[in-house]
Amino acid sequence: HQLTAVILSGGPNSVYEEGAPHVSPETWKLIQDRRIPVLGICYGMQELAHVFGGRVEAGLKHEYGKAMVHRVEGCDSQLFADMPSEFQMWMSHGDKLHA
Repeated sequence: HQLTAVILSGGPNSVYEEGAPHVSPETWKLIQDRRIPVLGICYGMQELAHVFGGRVEAGLKHEYGKAMVHRVEGCDSQLFADMPSEFQMWMSHGDKLHA
């Protein structure tokens, strides 16, 4: 099988916690060399930001529960090819990205 995309999913950790899972430098190099698209969801998005120089901070409150996902207009990624433009998901997070 050929790797066509990577999805980094959510989890209960903060990227700054001792023992939090991180993608190895060798894996990032493979992804870069093969130009593999990466989708980061919740913790996965924070991992992407953390690795590539973004800032992850503790949020003012922890949030969890049902939420709606809406695909932005113009999104033509193969990752979403067979997905509806809107769907319900479960969210749980305490950290946020800071621009």
